[in-house]
Amino acid sequence: MKPHTIKDLICRPLHRVVVTSSMAGLASASSLFAAEGSLSLPAEWNFSKGVKSQDVAEVKWEKVQLPHTWNAEDASNGGGKDMQSRDGYYRGPAAYQASFKSAKSAIEGKRVFLKFEAVATVATSYLNGEKLGEHKGGFAAHTYEISKQLKADGENDLLVLANNEWREDVIPLSGDFPVFGGIYRPVHLIVKNEVCISPLIYGSDGVQIIQQNVSKENAELKVNVWVDNSLSKSAATELQFILRDAEGKQVAESKLDAEIPAGESKQVSSLVKLAKPHLWHGIDDPYLYQLEVKLSSAGKPIDQFEHAVGFRFYHIDAEKGFFLNGEPYRLFGVNRHQDFGGKGWAISEAEQDLDMELIREIGARSLRLAHYPHSRYFYDLCDREGLMVWAELPLVDCISDHPDFAENSKNQLREMILQNGNNSSIFTWSMFNEMYHRKSPPANDVLVALNKLSHELDPSRFTVGASNKNNKELNNCTDHLAMNKYPGWYGGGATGMPGSMKKHNESGNKRGIAISEYGAGASIHHHELELKRPKTKGNWHPEGWQAHVHEENYRSIAAAGYCWGSFVWNMFDFASVWRTEGDKDGINDKGLVTYDRKVRKDAFYYYKANWSKEPVVHLTAKRFVERDSQKTPVKVYSNCGEVTLLVNGEEVGKAKPDEVMITSWKDVELKKGKNTIEVRATRDGKQVTDTCEWIVK
Repeated sequence: MKPHTIKDLICRPLHRVVVTSSMAGLASASSLFAAEGSLSLPAEWNFSKGVKSQDVAEVKWEKVQLPHTWNAEDASNGGGKDMQSRDGYYRGPAAYQASFKSAKSAIEGKRVFLKFEAVATVATSYLNGEKLGEHKGGFAAHTYEISKQLKADGENDLLVLANNEWREDVIPLSGDFPVFGGIYRPVHLIVKNEVCISPLIYGSDGVQIIQQNVSKENAELKVNVWVDNSLSKSAATELQFILRDAEGKQVAESKLDAEIPAGESKQVSSLVKLAKPHLWHGIDDPYLYQLEVKLSSAGKPIDQFEHAVGFRFYHIDAEKGFFLNGEPYRLFGVNRHQDFGGKGWAISEAEQDLDMELIREIGARSLRLAHYPHSRYFYDLCDREGLMVWAELPLVDCISDHPDFAENSKNQLREMILQNGNNSSIFTWSMFNEMYHRKSPPANDVLVALNKLSHELDPSRFTVGASNKNNKELNNCTDHLAMNKYPGWYGGGATGMPGSMKKHNESGNKRGIAISEYGAGASIHHHELELKRPKTKGNWHPEGWQAHVHEENYRSIAAAGYCWGSFVWNMFDFASVWRTEGDKDGINDKGLVTYDRKVRKDAFYYYKANWSKEPVVHLTAKRFVERDSQKTPVKVYSNCGEVTLLVNGEEVGKAKPDEVMITSWKDVELKKGKNTIEVRATRDGKQVTDTCEWIVK
C-alpha cells in the first residue's frame, strides 16, 4: 500500500463499517460479511496495572469487561495537588489481553481490521506477538488491518499496552479534569472484502460527507470515498450514492465508475443534489435523511455505508446572533464532560442515553462537548435529537516546546474532523480552551496552523476558541470567539455579566460573542437564608447561591442579542482530582445535576422553565428543610403564568413570573414546627403544582 500523505487528506473522506464487536455495533454502520459470532472478541478481558512491556508471562491478571478504566474511583476521590491533573490518581502503564478464535471459513478471501474507539492515552497493540502500531491520543478511534497477523484457524492473542502518563508531546497537557486511563470505549473486529471502503484513514470509515450550497430551495452533498484495493491487480468498481427521506423513499441518486490500482487506496468523489430539502431545524425539527454508499464490482455488491444527514445552513450576525436556516436561533445550551459517577469515562450506551434524556429535559438547544472529542454514539444522539454541537480539540491551557507537540495536535484534529464530520449536529470545531491559563510557550503559531488545517479538511464549518484572556492576538486565531466568564463565582458580583460581555464583544474584530462557560458550584446539602458569595475554594457551596448566579447571568445573556451562544458550566458535576471544595474532595460541583445523575439542582429547573416546552412549576430550596427563622423568602421557577402560593393550606398571594420565569415572595410567615408549602399554576387548562415541607425549630 502506498502511504497517505497530509496533502492526500486535504478535503478527503470518512464513516463507519463494522461486523462483530466486543460491544454493541456502531450506530450508523452496516456490513455485508461475516455471520454474527463467526469472528468476535470476548466479553471478558484480562487486565493488570503496572505492565510496561510485551513480556506478560508472569503477569497476574484480573478479569474486566470493556469499556473499562482503571481510574473509575481514584480520579474522583481527591488528593491531587497539581492543578494540571497530573497527580493524585494512577497515571501510568497497564495491559489488556484477550484471546479469540477465527475460523478460516469466515475470513478466507476477506480482510480483517481491528478498531479501537478510544484508548487513553497512548496505546501499543500486538497480535500474536507482532506489533500492530502505536496510537497517541485518548479520544479518537484508531484502526489496524490484522489480515496478515490473524491465524486463519486457531487461537489469537491480542495484547494492548495502555498508558495515561502525562506526556508533553500528547494533548491535553492540562485541564480541570482527570485523564482516565484504559480501553474506555468499545473495540470492534471488522471483516471486509479485498476491495472495500477503507477504514484505515485516521480511524475514519472511509466516507466524508460535506454539505454545500444548502438553502430552502436546494442542497448538495459532496461525498468523498476512499476505496482500498489489496489485490495484486487493478479493480473496476461502481459506486452508487442513494439519498432516502425519513420514510425510506429514494429522493436523489448519483453513480460513478472507478478503477482502483493494485495495492492502493484511491479517493473518488460524487455530488448528490436535492431540490426543496426538508431542513434539519434543531430541536424543533431534527429531520434526517439517510445516505447510502454502495460499492460494487462486476455487478456484485462488495461494501456499503450508511449515515444520517440533516440538511442545515447557519451563520453568525455580529449584532443579532446565531441564525439557523435563515431564522434567529440563539444557542442556549450546556457543557458536558463524559465522566459518570462510579464509572469515569467507561460509560455504556445506557449512561449516554441518560445524559441525553436530562439534556433534552432541560430544553437545551445546543451542547458544548468539552474538552475533547466525545463518543460517536453521542454525536449520533445529537443528530437525532436536534442539538447543535460544539466539538472541541483537547488543547487545554497550554502548549509545549516538544518537537512532536504541534504534529500530535494536528493529528488529533484530523482524527476529530474525519471521524465525526459527517454528524450534522456539529456546527463548529473548537481549537482551544483557556490558552495561557497555565504557563505556556507562545501558542499563536500552533493555533493559526490548526485553524488553517481545520478549513482544509472541512470547508463547511467555522472554527471557534474558548478564551479567558484579553489577549487580542490569541483571540483572533479562530473565526469566532467565545469567553469563559464567571461573574458571581470567581470574583465580582452575579450581575457583572453585561459589562464583561460588552468589553469582549468590542475587542478583537467585533464578531459577536459567545459565553462558552459560566456558572457556580453547589452542594445539594448546603443551604442558607441570606445569600452571599461563598469562598470558591471553601467547603461551603450553598445551592441557593448557584441558582442566584445563574438567574443573574442568564438574565444578562438573554438580553444581549449579539451573544450568539451560551453554555452553562456544567450540565453534570464531574471529577477534578485536585479540588478540595464543596462537600466532597475531587469533584467540580458546578453541575446542574449531581455526578451520579440522581439529583437535579434548583438551577436545573431554572433553565427548564426558560427553555423547555413542558410546563414547569418548581419550588426552590425544597431541600432546605430545617430552618431557624419563621420568615422566609419563597421563590418559584414557572413558565405557566400566574402562580398561587399557599402555606399550610392558606393562600398567601398570587404573582406572575418575570422575563426569566422567576416568581418570588419576601418574608413569608411560617409557624413553628412543620409547614406545608404549595404552589399552583394553570397551563392549557391543566393545573401544575409543586409542594414541600419546611420545619421551623
